Amino acid sequence: MNLMENLGSDFNQTGSVMTPQELAAMRKKRGECVSCGQKCFKKKVFKMIPLDVPGKVKNGRCLKCSGEGGGGGPAPVRPASGSTRPGGPGGGPSLSTSGRSTGPLAASATVGAGSSALAATRANRPASMPPVSAAVAAPRTNSLPVRSMGASNPTRSNSNRSLHSTGSNSRGGSSASRAMTVQATVAPAPVAAAVSAPAAAAPPPVAEAALYDDYGADYDGGASAAFGSASIGFGSASAGLGDGGQSNYDDRPPSNLPPIPPSREPETSTILQGNHATVASNSSSDATHTKEKLQKAVKKLDSATDKPEEIEKCMEEFATMKLIKEDHSYMIDQRVPRTISKAMNANLDNIHIQKWGCSAVFNLAGTTRCQEYFVKGGIMEPILTTMEKNTNDAGFQEQALSTIANLAVAKKNLNTLVNKGALERMIEAMNAHTANPKILVKACQAVANMASHESSLKKKLMESAGGTIVIAMVMNPNHVGLLEAALRALRHLSSGNDENKTEIANNGGVDSIISAMQVQRDVAAVQLEGAWTLANLATTEENKEVIGDCGGIDVVVRALWVHSEERQVLEKSLRALYNLSLDAHNAGIVIEVGGINAIVTVMQAHPDAAGIQDVACGVLYNLGDVSDDNRMQIVDEEALDAIVLTMVLHSEDAEVQKRACLVLKQICIPDNYKPMFAANIVELVTVAGDKYPDCKDPMNFILNNMDGDTMSY
Repeated sequence: MNLMENLGSDFNQTGSVMTPQELAAMRKKRGECVSCGQKCFKKKVFKMIPLDVPGKVKNGRCLKCSGEGGGGGPAPVRPASGSTRPGGPGGGPSLSTSGRSTGPLAASATVGAGSSALAATRANRPASMPPVSAAVAAPRTNSLPVRSMGASNPTRSNSNRSLHSTGSNSRGGSSASRAMTVQATVAPAPVAAAVSAPAAAAPPPVAEAALYDDYGADYDGGASAAFGSASIGFGSASAGLGDGGQSNYDDRPPSNLPPIPPSREPETSTILQGNHATVASNSSSDATHTKEKLQKAVKKLDSATDKPEEIEKCMEEFATMKLIKEDHSYMIDQRVPRTISKAMNANLDNIHIQKWGCSAVFNLAGTTRCQEYFVKGGIMEPILTTMEKNTNDAGFQEQALSTIANLAVAKKNLNTLVNKGALERMIEAMNAHTANPKILVKACQAVANMASHESSLKKKLMESAGGTIVIAMVMNPNHVGLLEAALRALRHLSSGNDENKTEIANNGGVDSIISAMQVQRDVAAVQLEGAWTLANLATTEENKEVIGDCGGIDVVVRALWVHSEERQVLEKSLRALYNLSLDAHNAGIVIEVGGINAIVTVMQAHPDAAGIQDVACGVLYNLGDVSDDNRMQIVDEEALDAIVLTMVLHSEDAEVQKRACLVLKQICIPDNYKPMFAANIVELVTVAGDKYPDCKDPMNFILNNMDGDTMSY
């Protein structure tokens, strides 16, 4: 066969020209003819569908190359050892174009992949795309261990749990399946200063959905369905024997394990602690005024209607007061929100009044009731009008965005904010001030608060702001505050909405999240928001795949090591691993990067944290659901000790007992009987089974299978 056509038009992740073998593997994965690059297959989720193109392709066979380019094949090919996609975790996403917003920010990087199938955008980047930069594309030298491509590395299939070990069940196992050590301390990787991209294209359409994640800022304590969805159960197969006789341990019926419960630390929107004073103090000793002084300030504002200088002084006074909660009620009774709104509306051309007015509203909107009364009083008209007239005034734009963020805390204000055009003004401010991180941070905070409410408007929020937020992350990889605010915004946008999750991935969001966690690996706040966002995104099958292939599991496991004392980071990282490990291929990656060791270490370090123990058992269950080798490795890496301690310390927690028993049922195979018997598992599950109904089935299974065998030990 002649040398492959177009050889040299593709680059590998190091920026070098692809070899013929690399080009062939890439084309096969994309479903193209390996010789000429003709598209022969269409990828749909985990399947490759053969195409028919008149005169070019017949049933997936390239006619030009005489059938030699069957290209793609039904089984996707994973990248070479240790590889990641160009522009992946090492330095931010490589983005394609979205026409959702215009301006410098939208033009500086590209977002979105149109409405084509998500899987088609993920297999590989376009052949004509240049490498991001040498700094970004270079292999990670201080990252997690490189994964090998040995026989033990599972390939994807349509069933999350259809891949099982066919090798020996001996204690030695496969050397390739043993966990690799993860370094707890790593140095920051170099990051490219900017990302270049082509011109903007048409925006991809977004459809509305309503899947609740059951945790996150918009969790309402009962409105959500199951964790993720019905298909995101607690593993798709479990250990189970019908009659207590011989069983095929790799072909077990579903256990219908209940979903992981909502986060034990529910979150809400955040009132910003602003430029002048904190809000809603609890005691009178915190106030900076007397009641008489507040009453005098209110009267002065009422009488200064036609005196701009007096109005400005009144606004300044309100902007710098530290108030207590009772003060907010008093101001509402005195109609202060409406008076401020009228004064700002009457002085639209006086930028000083507008600035101090925004600062006053920002400071006074410390309670939900005050936030609602300001919006009812018409405050949005002067704020948004002044934003439009003074786009280049960075100081006013920043203060206005802070004020919108506080007003967005009240759910009743969401419709008004969106309908009045707040989103458009926010995007304009971001585009006009791409080099001003403060403005980008405030805009992301405003979007995060608006998206924290469960509403059909999440679709519009995503359409307007999602791509712009991703671009802001790409352009500011070293600004911790911006990354934290942007990640929180993406987390809230993705919570409870499958379509938004898909759109975030289409916009390059997965790569940008992983990049942020990679670059800011030592910053707990970034790791918390990043892991939580990945946990939200990983409730869809397609996102599970792309997160795993982009290195998302690596950065999450590393977060378990680096932030071993940050319980919130640990819990959210474990939740991300739980969702990701429901995919059998991802479960293999968790094993390869030392996930079991990391999980067991976390369980042993925080035995009293029920939330951590709960989810950790869930991840171990998923890992054991793949093969007997995994079940043996879980025991080999001392998980039994951690599970036993959990059951002892949390004997009154029904959820922890249930999940611990189910993990024990999962790993209950003949090769593990001896260590399980030595760990006194039989007595523990018997006590749990007698006390909690959900533990009876695991108890019966373990007793039926270990009873006869353990006697010989």
